Amino acid sequence: MASFTIPTLQDSLSYTLQCELSGSTYLLSFDWNAADLSWYMTIADATEQILLAGKKLITGWPFLFRYVQPGLPPGEFLMQDTSGKNEKPTVDNLGTRVLLYYLTADA
Repeated sequence: MASFTIPTLQDSLSYTLQCELSGSTYLLSFDWNAADLSWYMTIADATEQILLAGKKLITGWPFLFRYVQPGLPPGEFLMQDTSGKNEKPTVDNLGTRVLLYYLTADA
């Protein structure tokens, strides 16, 4: 299993990234929710069809572990606090100290 960091932005509270994951193109949308001070991610395919909408990013917890749906990336997303404090992603630390990784599925 290989992993790589998903590049997140530090200057926007709502944005979409296009990523190549396990040979397919996906759109990852990130939205900051000020009411509960959390980031949410939506996954869409290259045609902008939503595959998984508005799921909270939680540090140390697999993002897709409960979801079996055609079209979702075959790997897994994981938030990791690189300081070891296991803090949740915030406006100030997402992409700097708290990183989003994609782990490829075993071959």
